[in-house]
Amino acid sequence: MGLGILFGLIVYIGYEPALEYRWKGQTVGKRALGIQVLNEDGTEIGPLEALIRNIPAIFFIIPYFGLLALPAALIAIGVTDKRQRLFDRLAGTVVVKEHN
Repeated sequence: MGLGILFGLIVYIGYEPALEYRWKGQTVGKRALGIQVLNEDGTEIGPLEALIRNIPAIFFIIPYFGLLALPAALIAIGVTDKRQRLFDRLAGTVVVKEHN
């Protein structure tokens, strides 16, 4: 059972960074919405940027953390010039409409 929980955590935490890195800044949901993550200079993100911008996912395991994190993310998006969350700023990434 412990291995199952560990595997589940790895999948849960690794899903977004892995897909964003491999799928040119997109996850299944981002692809459906026609958006993607890019570096601020417009280049594709690397594995480090994908990992940094998704650090908050680790904390969503903690009950009720999302109740605090979502408003904080919305405030950060609203007050930044490039509409970035805190960890997007740290990673140097932006979410944009999909570039083909």
